[in-house]
Amino acid sequence: MTTAPSTAQVAAVRSRRRALRKVRGGSGRRRTLGLHGTVAKLTRWGIDLHTGVLFGLVNQIALALLALALILQIVWGYRMWWQRGRGSAFGRRGHGEPAATP
Repeated sequence: MTTAPSTAQVAAVRSRRRALRKVRGGSGRRRTLGLHGTVAKLTRWGIDLHTGVLFGLVNQIALALLALALILQIVWGYRMWWQRGRGSAFGRRGHGEPAATP
């Protein structure tokens, strides 16, 4: 003959289940993208694309090339600014331009 578990035993089991759910990273409920809306799906795909997970190695290479192109563009811009002369900033007259007449 078995006896019903006490309230303390039930509470201990529930506490262990909650702890396991936290360790496993879930709430215990099954969640799929089918239950979410279009915005959630697009957000997930955007994050996966941005982190290089979506298309694997091809995406990672494309992202690396994009980052390299951005860095080169920044360096090229600073190089052009440096060659033009550090003294002439944006909005100032250049060396050969006449003064503005009112």
